[in-house]
Amino acid sequence: MTSSSKTCTPSTSNTDIIIEHSLSGKSIVNTSHFVSCIQSLNNHGPFQCSFSNMKIISEVKKGLSSGLKMKCEMCHFRKTVWTEDPGCKKIPVNTAVVSGRMKIGGGLANLEEFLSTLDISPLSSNTYQKEHHHIDTA
Repeated sequence: MTSSSKTCTPSTSNTDIIIEHSLSGKSIVNTSHFVSCIQSLNNHGPFQCSFSNMKIISEVKKGLSSGLKMKCEMCHFRKTVWTEDPGCKKIPVNTAVVSGRMKIGGGLANLEEFLSTLDISPLSSNTYQKEHHHIDTA
């Protein structure tokens, strides 16, 4: 921490205890998007708190895309940071992985085996089927 860093003052409410969520496994991450989102968490809230004050309280999974729900310990600001930009015009990671699997052959079971080898949580059957249908009808 440099001497020019801003500090945060604790919230006056101490009834809201933040329990940090433990993450496990690996994720596919759009690095530039994710880093940009993390950087945007600096100087947030009324106390200009920093990213170091943020704690992960839960994780939301939408197939291979993950959202980390975060909360500031000082000002209680909340933000979900996604591993993929939902507004991006490029092919979404779920569509890309199903499309790739279809191109080389195999189905959900093969994809699950591949992802488990990488320690990445697999797509649900519903998500896989939805993406497969979307690709087939495109």
